Amino acid sequence: MNLARDLHDDLCQVLSYINVQSQACIKFIIDKKLEQTISTLKQLVIANQRAYDHVRSYISSVGTDEIEDGLLEALKNYIRVVRIEYGLEVDTDFAVEGNLQIENCKSLQILRIVQEAFANIYKHAGATHVRFSIAEAQSSIKFIICDDGNGFDLTSASFLTGFGIMNMRNRTEKIDGKFKIISAPGLGTKVIVEIPIKGCTAT
Repeated sequence: MNLARDLHDDLCQVLSYINVQSQACIKFIIDKKLEQTISTLKQLVIANQRAYDHVRSYISSVGTDEIEDGLLEALKNYIRVVRIEYGLEVDTDFAVEGNLQIENCKSLQILRIVQEAFANIYKHAGATHVRFSIAEAQSSIKFIICDDGNGFDLTSASFLTGFGIMNMRNRTEKIDGKFKIISAPGLGTKVIVEIPIKGCTAT
């Protein structure tokens, strides 16, 4: 997995959205639609922050295309950072043996998915407690991240078009995994990612 290509995939989605919204904003201004202009500008601020966060996350969290000490150790290190920087209470249950012998191409994608999930929790969920569990089966490994935050309507536009969720889903599909979200207003959110252990189709 090439870092530059990884950044490109994420940023293209965000920048494309910014471009569309900017054009819409210009039209609203010309048509003197103040309410729509303000709403669109607010969305642009969020999108710009997302683009910035993507770059900062990749540079600061994983400055290499290799996970030298294995995925499990990388995840443990990241959770330590989350507890300090995000101020979240995170319980972990890593029911796995050894250090997860997974191809590096898959390990990097899994780490990115976990980073995206926690970034979404910090920015949008209003959560104080998160449970992060890993369970290993014979031919797959399952990651579950469950928070006690606000939750949301799975039929809402923000769910269907949200960058964070799209990125997690796309990354999961790149490595032939299964992605699922369970949520409802006031009931928190659960992200479930199941990845096959053997083989690697990510490029």
